[in-house]
Amino acid sequence: MVVYNTEKIIYHPDFDDISLDNDIALVKLGQQVKLDPTKTSWINVPNTFGWVNFTDYIRPVCLPCMPNNCLNSYLRTKGRIPANSNQKQICDIETAAVLDVSNNQNIAVVTGFGHENERSHNDLKLNASATLKQGVLKLMPHATCRDFTNQWGTDLTQRMVCAPSANDTVGTDACKGDSGGPLIRELYDENTRKSCWIQMGIVSWGYGCGKKTMVNGVNRFRPGIFTKLPLFMAWVNQTMEAN
Repeated sequence: MVVYNTEKIIYHPDFDDISLDNDIALVKLGQQVKLDPTKTSWINVPNTFGWVNFTDYIRPVCLPCMPNNCLNSYLRTKGRIPANSNQKQICDIETAAVLDVSNNQNIAVVTGFGHENERSHNDLKLNASATLKQGVLKLMPHATCRDFTNQWGTDLTQRMVCAPSANDTVGTDACKGDSGGPLIRELYDENTRKSCWIQMGIVSWGYGCGKKTMVNGVNRFRPGIFTKLPLFMAWVNQTMEAN
């Protein structure tokens, strides 16, 4: 595991701490640190300020609306990006594709170091996982997700996407400590037999971890709620350029 201090944290200016709408922030990396030989304090790693060395295990995530992303190549092989498209049109096409929950490729994967089991209200300790975990989810249509959030008395905005466990018998879900982590999905090209994994969401909130709720007469796993990352890529790019 590689650990960094943060130089700066930039919150979205329209973040609502009640509804959790626009739940996104950018972190500018500072100094890389490591435990000293006694494992009692952190010390700086020389010549690593704001610098990440990519390895087989540390790779940049593929993002929509960024140059040379794999989604763009995938859509061009499908003939879905006209040759004369400008950058905004391309971004709109990529956004629609990665957020589409109507096709048969609506499986997504969430990763994080958070709790593996829901903790009680009296348990204030943050028992993070020692290893990176992943869970397979299934993207849920907005209208279906609203049936859940209406029961909870919470808002579901157009900047949120929902995903419950893909397994009908095992409650796979993000949990405490996973917030801010990525929700990624695979777009598979049957012709080239190549996969494009791209980040589509950010872990935002949920109602318990892997629990079920009776909705419309059916006992179903509750969805986790994620920020729709593609809708914020203009802000991400502008903020990175300014900082």
